[in-house]
Amino acid sequence: MTIALLITTFNRPGYLQKCLSSLKYADLSQLSVILIIDDGSTDTETLIIIDSFAETLGFDNINVIKSAENEGIKKSLLLGYELLFGIDYDNNICDRRKFACDIVINLDSDAIVRKDFVAKLLEAYAKYSHKSKIITGFHSTTKNANGSERHLIIDRDELTYLKRSVGGINICIDKEVYIKAVKPALLMPGNWDHNACLSSGGAYCLKESVIDHIGFKSSMNHTERPDVADDFYFHHIDNVTLLCVDGRGGDYINFPILKSAKRIKFAAVVKLTPPINNVEQYSRFVLKESYKYITTTHCLIVQSDGYVVNPEAWQDSWLQYDYIGAPWWYKDEYNVGNGGFSLRSKRLLEICAGDPVINLTHPEDHHICRTYRKYLEETYMISFAPENVASIFSYEGYKQKGNKFDGQFGFHGKRYLNVEKYNSKKMCVINQFRGLGDILFLVPLVRAIINNGIEVTWPIHPEYISIAKHFPDINMVDMQTIDIDYRTNVQMMTRYGVVLPYRYAMEIMKRKMVDCMRSKYELYGHSYLMWRNLTWKRFPDKEQRLCDFLRLPTKFILLNRHFAEAKRSMSIVPEIKSTLPIIEMETIPEYSLIDWCSVIERATEIHTANTSLLYILEIMPLTMPIHLYRRGISGENAFEHTDYLYTKPYILH
Repeated sequence: MTIALLITTFNRPGYLQKCLSSLKYADLSQLSVILIIDDGSTDTETLIIIDSFAETLGFDNINVIKSAENEGIKKSLLLGYELLFGIDYDNNICDRRKFACDIVINLDSDAIVRKDFVAKLLEAYAKYSHKSKIITGFHSTTKNANGSERHLIIDRDELTYLKRSVGGINICIDKEVYIKAVKPALLMPGNWDHNACLSSGGAYCLKESVIDHIGFKSSMNHTERPDVADDFYFHHIDNVTLLCVDGRGGDYINFPILKSAKRIKFAAVVKLTPPINNVEQYSRFVLKESYKYITTTHCLIVQSDGYVVNPEAWQDSWLQYDYIGAPWWYKDEYNVGNGGFSLRSKRLLEICAGDPVINLTHPEDHHICRTYRKYLEETYMISFAPENVASIFSYEGYKQKGNKFDGQFGFHGKRYLNVEKYNSKKMCVINQFRGLGDILFLVPLVRAIINNGIEVTWPIHPEYISIAKHFPDINMVDMQTIDIDYRTNVQMMTRYGVVLPYRYAMEIMKRKMVDCMRSKYELYGHSYLMWRNLTWKRFPDKEQRLCDFLRLPTKFILLNRHFAEAKRSMSIVPEIKSTLPIIEMETIPEYSLIDWCSVIERATEIHTANTSLLYILEIMPLTMPIHLYRRGISGENAFEHTDYLYTKPYILH
């Protein structure tokens, strides 16, 4: 069979670049041809990316067709399918090219793929092709804004779900299904993917996603929340434990875990906070004690200044080595490597812990890789990765200021993290590190910046960084890892890009406190009404665990007394007349504000200070009475600074 990959795109270079990056690491050996349809892109960066498409991907048979003007996704898909299936298609965009493929896999340019996505889709096609239905590798559980099921599951087996409909981000079809279901849907009004699924009698969806949707600005102007695949990972590494050891705990340990496990599913995640107070104690613990907590063949050690930055780059071949770490600055054969971000076998950990010859412990990576390397190689046949492999695995910033990111799996040394693209004019930093409500309010604006092809870094105060998991499309980082002057209220250029001072918008625009929120949008000419496009990723299992932990009664009042940052510890005095039991919102380790969504939905009545929770309540489809209390702090004696954001009939106090 001849297999084709069809990619449609229009502007949005940031998404297209990420799509191509994921394809670069994918196994495309079963494809015969790749066809990209550019629907009249006008963005210069998009055109450059498209022009270098073949070189970027390293695939021989790539065809690019550029439309003279933007005609929409349906026209692009129609053209691509007709050409790839070898159907006569009269058009003025290009000459007629006949590929006569047996199967076409489509991919939106705002999607990313797992390495084995082609093989997994073809496996499903081989099993279900006789049923003449659409097949997809994109399993989205996203619900509609009103809480209803968007893609209803009507049947299932060990490999797939049969859904009533699926998103058109990715489908795998043959010519029969195209003519029967997809082509008519592309020619009629409405959502083509939904209509095609109805005509096909549903779609088979892989239970484990091999495709994910990263775009949050729909070319079809959808108003609903975008489809995302909660179960998408670039890799499932069944024999590696993700390990972080830090006596300080908190975000020193949570942040590198969050970054490293964002797109990789490890066999286990181990966070250790032993009573260690200095680097010498850390080294001894890692060298002599860490093996006790590892049950897999290998572990990946991360630190607050060393973690995964390019999850696609993982290679299973690295597991043949007992130790890989970024090359150091030495000029001898003992140059591999740094331990702050390193892959180690459990066998190596056990040997280092148990061999009395290995008695020097600090710095532990120096002694493993330099002091005792020859001994480990000769006595135990321990295998250290060669320098060329270690250079792909990670790079070291310490004492190597000139090092640049070049697609490595990870890095170590935050002070000299120098990703080359940071020097581009297409980079910016969002200076709004504090105020959870302010952060939530700005999310749609930041997404609009990203949709314009700009790479965004958003430093967040450690108190709020747990919110990052709910916005996987935005690069939220611990502000301690970004070395800029957060106190400045001017737009300035840094090595991370242009800093946009949204935190100081009210002062810059010389507005009063009542305009503090809307001024953030109006600072650069946006409408504050955009904020209502706020969406977030939910984690149903975690929400349920919180509900179980709270032992929710059937009916209850949800009370949020607190506002402002934790160190100020400010609260309101509620006026509750009901006799129902009260569940109070408190900070619970490992749970973010958004993890309270299920609790919010189950409440009979809500009482809250006029604080960050307001932005969650405004977006969620809620019908229970909501009591909103003024904060009563300087400049906020009423609700003027937020009342123009309300759409619900709040009971104001």
